[in-house]
Amino acid sequence: MGHALGFSFLWSEKGVARRKGSTCTYLGTEATAEYKDLTNCDSLPITNDCFHWDETCLNFELMSHSLDIDMPLSRITIAQFADLGY
Repeated sequence: MGHALGFSFLWSEKGVARRKGSTCTYLGTEATAEYKDLTNCDSLPITNDCFHWDETCLNFELMSHSLDIDMPLSRITIAQFADLGY
């Protein structure tokens, strides 16, 4: 459902993610601030396909790469929608 609302597919178009070589970087300020508040880390890791949160840091979150039956929607994912202009 998140992809249908623009999660990751609009990241490059809206300037909240950038690919450099094989590495993707998330640049959105709202989701990054939420991530920093929760982890005290400055950068929000995303997968190299630029479509999901990196599971190393955000495992079992609704917009990580894997699916499970009980996956929460985090404040980080909600904030990335604000980064996209929702």
